[in-house]
Amino acid sequence: MKRRKSTGVSRGRVVAWLVGVVALGLILLIAVISVSMRIEMNRAIDKSLEQETAEIVVLSESGIDPATGQKFADVQRFIDVYLSRQVADESELIVGGIANQGMISEQAGAQTPSFSMLSPDTRKQIAVPGGNGEGADPNYGKYTWKSVEIDAANKSGTIALVIFHEQAETKLKSQLLMLLLLGTIILVAIGTVAYWVSGKILGHTVKFEREVEKAVKQGTARLPLSGSEDYALLARNANRLVQLSEDALAEERRFVEDFTFAIRTPITMVQGKLETNSAADQKDALQEVDRLRQLIEDLVLIGRVSRGDYVSSGAQLDLQQLVISVIADWDERISLQNSGVEINYLPSTEPVTVQADAARLRQAIDEIVENAVKVMQHNFEISDAPQKKPITFRLDLLTAESKSWAVLEISDYGRGIPSAECADILHRFATASNDPAPGSGLGLAVANEIVHAMGGQIEVISCSESERGADLAWNSEYATTVRIKLPAEFAGEE
Repeated sequence: MKRRKSTGVSRGRVVAWLVGVVALGLILLIAVISVSMRIEMNRAIDKSLEQETAEIVVLSESGIDPATGQKFADVQRFIDVYLSRQVADESELIVGGIANQGMISEQAGAQTPSFSMLSPDTRKQIAVPGGNGEGADPNYGKYTWKSVEIDAANKSGTIALVIFHEQAETKLKSQLLMLLLLGTIILVAIGTVAYWVSGKILGHTVKFEREVEKAVKQGTARLPLSGSEDYALLARNANRLVQLSEDALAEERRFVEDFTFAIRTPITMVQGKLETNSAADQKDALQEVDRLRQLIEDLVLIGRVSRGDYVSSGAQLDLQQLVISVIADWDERISLQNSGVEINYLPSTEPVTVQADAARLRQAIDEIVENAVKVMQHNFEISDAPQKKPITFRLDLLTAESKSWAVLEISDYGRGIPSAECADILHRFATASNDPAPGSGLGLAVANEIVHAMGGQIEVISCSESERGADLAWNSEYATTVRIKLPAEFAGEE
């Protein structure tokens, strides 16, 4: 239940973030629109006052009464003519006055108070000739005015133009409220759509959590793959993680089992030999302890290779040079043993390059060669066995399924392995049934783990002595061939 709640919270968080971002954007947009509308309102008021003022100035400069075609007889006539030609807007007040007589005429819009209704301070302010600016009447609010001084028949007067803001402010507020209402509707619509879309987007996570809870209750380790494509992807990845965990756990268990199996017999033998006073038994015990040490080291090595922290990604490597170096080392070791074993090399006709960890690949090859040398040195009776017992290296390139492989084969003339056992001889502790002196059974297993870690393969091709038959000449066939295949690059490949 907690997981479903967390999914719900996640869905709510997605919606909240989306709505919050849109709301912030709308608030900023409305704020910008509000400032723009207010600026436009003030500009319209100023423009109206400028137009009215221009008409007054034109009429004053001409000084001609339109009705008589003569000059204005007095200021009173000028004011009356001007007011008669004007139609005041709803928020406009036009007042005319004569010096020392005060305001004598006016024209007021439908929504505008008369001059006498204004406060004394307001009347005093707008009556000043040549004055202009903004003010605020205690009863009728904010206004903008401009007073123009006029002169007719050697007498002066004033015409004051006043525009009250209340109507424009009311209209502005109404428009902003409409914007807010529209923004709210948009937010609700976006929130609804976001909730629906987030449900579609996160629906697969809800199903995923439900399937996980069901799997936990039922004790199953896999999630069903039926469902949407997004859910199936989550389920597949989860199953892969579970598989990796199971493989790691199985590897740990296998290591413990192998370790227990491997050391039980040697420990028993060591214990029995140490209980005697025989120098020979004690020497055997020391040899068994050394074998046990090597066994433990091999097991730890296999464990490290399996965990992926032993073999590096490596670098481009000339496999021919590596093989030549390995052969040189083994030639020197074999010559010191005077065992009659020799090494032949059949190189590739073209360069062979692989991406590999050189040190670990060499270690894998050494394990195979050591196993072959041990078998070749063992005493066994075959009438037509050659005096020189060769171990042969062959290196070649193989192209299969549009992929290039470097193929290294290491062949020996040993007793061979029963063909039915070849598939299992690479497993841990596997030894051939015809081996009179079996080792730990870990050498080929170590080589196999290392080569697989490099993306390669190992294959054992063998035929035991009994399977070859008496009629098969000894020097015509190798007994055992271990084939290493690694992904390769060569000059003919782009």
